[in-house]
Amino acid sequence: QCLPFSVIYHSTSKNHTSVLSKTNSEKTLILLAYLFKFISDRSSNIIIPTNPILTDFSSLDSVRKNDYRKNIQLKAMSSKIVNSIAKDLDTIFEFYDLAVAHQKKVFNKHWQGFNRDLVSQEIEENRQYKILVNEQVAAIFAITYSDPQIWEARNADSAIYIHRIVTHPDFRGYGFVKAIINWAKAYTKSNNINYIRMDTWADNEKLLAYYTGCGFNHVGSIKIAPNSGLPKHYEGISLNLFEIKV
Repeated sequence: QCLPFSVIYHSTSKNHTSVLSKTNSEKTLILLAYLFKFISDRSSNIIIPTNPILTDFSSLDSVRKNDYRKNIQLKAMSSKIVNSIAKDLDTIFEFYDLAVAHQKKVFNKHWQGFNRDLVSQEIEENRQYKILVNEQVAAIFAITYSDPQIWEARNADSAIYIHRIVTHPDFRGYGFVKAIINWAKAYTKSNNINYIRMDTWADNEKLLAYYTGCGFNHVGSIKIAPNSGLPKHYEGISLNLFEIKV
């Protein structure tokens, strides 16, 4: 019984990238060497994991190990993205309070409250969403189809703008931003929308790295004028702008 080359390769090679630069004949010799080692190991009753990439955590730091395990746990749970409804209004504002408390701990800026009528309108227009995990609200976000104060001339593009992503502390690290991006890609394609867009504080380097790591392109920054009509925490600050072209 033979295992695929990928299993032998990942189980025995300590320098994977060097193999990629070899000629075909050299690769053949290396493959044979791995095969003989595999047979030798088998004869010595040494068991090679059938999925070593997923079971070997030794090369991961503690943060990546935790994120990986959370991702596996989430896949085992029942999760879905659905519209928020009127009775979710208090829950949404509880999430906003949790977000502000976290922002105060980790950054020098924080949200300064939102208008309940605005959020109620978003719910009525099906622009407020929640992520349910085993029917428990784990995260929330809002969308809009126009954001002229921030995107200016580019607001003429066909786009959805994602705002106010909040994850409950019990579910941080489960990769919900990526889940929202995947949802947004499906949503934009089914509605003939060309862009997915977001913004965040320009001096938050951690979020800049995180969003670009999630697949967004950093497409510039903008200084928001006072009295722009946006929520108070936007006034007089600079924002980084991100987009994905669908």
